[in-house]
Amino acid sequence: MPREVELKIRLDPEMAELFGALETLREIEPQDKRFHTAYFDLAGEKLHRKGYELRVRDDGDHRIQTLKSGDGVERGEWEAEIAQDAPESEELEKTPAAALIQNVDKLRPVFSLSVNRRIWTLARDGADIELASQIRTVA
Repeated sequence: MPREVELKIRLDPEMAELFGALETLREIEPQDKRFHTAYFDLAGEKLHRKGYELRVRDDGDHRIQTLKSGDGVERGEWEAEIAQDAPESEELEKTPAAALIQNVDKLRPVFSLSVNRRIWTLARDGADIELASQIRTVA
């Protein structure tokens, strides 16, 4: 199973401005990304209640459907590039949530975000570490 380890820290906007000045990041050229993300669920928050999060993210070039499972620091993650703005059943059938999502037409958008993200990528001990600062707006 693909695995993602994630640690999120919420900062005041003033502190976020200083993030790029950290000694470790000063010599790394960050990437700036903008994207729109829509989150989907079934009636009664069925996915959420079972520990799943389903989203479609559009970065202007690609649409990526992502299903995440678990809660906290370590999560399962299934991603696929898709052609439309809504989840696609063919890709969801390959995930552990397939039994819950028997009909993608029953999925509804719950909320969406517009995100501006600045990313610094570090390579350490054979792993890529992505540090990101972002500003999100609920759309």
